[in-house]
Amino acid sequence: MLECIIGQRIAAGIKAAFNFQKEVYPRDENGLPKVTALIRNRIEGAGKVVTETLFDSVWVESSLCNKKAQRQGLYKQIIGLFEKEVSSDITILDNEPCDLKRHEVDKLPLLLFASQILAHLPYNSLSDPLFIIYHSSCICALDGNEILVRFAELLGNE
Repeated sequence: MLECIIGQRIAAGIKAAFNFQKEVYPRDENGLPKVTALIRNRIEGAGKVVTETLFDSVWVESSLCNKKAQRQGLYKQIIGLFEKEVSSDITILDNEPCDLKRHEVDKLPLLLFASQILAHLPYNSLSDPLFIIYHSSCICALDGNEILVRFAELLGNE
């Protein structure tokens, strides 16, 4: 139960951090906000650059990294951002406004932000990335064809 609550709070924190950066940071030439979950630190004397996420300190200093069930609950919460929403099953007619499709396109920067966090978390066990890969492949197996169609529409390829 506790891991579910902590996972929900961290997933909400990811959304809050994304929305904060989206409002505060300047936009690029395409009008998109320069939002990133990564922090690059240069190690003095070694000439090395280390990349971490905004949530590394939360991850390392909390008890999340000690228990497998809590880690997997957190991963499920973050991966849940990538799952198709129930409301997106509604078919949109061509003559009606496409607010739902616009919402899905607007969600892409948040998904990029979440994927940066998943890619750079300090994993303690080999089973953690495998857990993420397994659940990602399940999402692709269920929604893969629809995702390909949406990317083709997004890129303008009919």
